[in-house]
Parts: sequence; C-alpha cells; structure tokens
Amino acid sequence: MPERRLNNSQDLRRYLASLINRVEKGDLDQQLGKCLGYLSSLLLRAIENSDTEERLEAIEQRLKSEGRL
Repeated sequence: MPERRLNNSQDLRRYLASLINRVEKGDLDQQLGKCLGYLSSLLLRAIENSDTEERLEAIEQRLKSEGRL
C-alpha cells in the first residue's frame, strides 16, 4: 500500500471514501478494510483532541494576556 499523509479530517474523509469504494468493488479485503477503518477512527479522534487542545491553549493565552486568568 502506498504511504498516505492523513493529517486532518478532510484527509481522513477522502481516505475512508476510498476504502469504502475499494471494499465494495472487491479490490480490498473486507477484514483489512474494517481494520483500516477502525484505525482511521482512532486517528480522527486523536486529531480532533489535538485541535481542541490547541484551541483551548490559545484561549487561555489570550485570557492571560488580558489579565482575566
């Protein structure tokens, strides 16, 4: 399999669509598709958590600079 860069939710959306299409066509084994789909959901959760942490840190920094925290 080619190496893919899955850095954000849009990348994962395209990747999952590709997985679904390949499984439906029979080009990809269903078990492998299931495993890759599961791993993709874990990666999406990690990306979302990272994004949330970055946004929260930015808010905290802004509040500190304004003297409200």
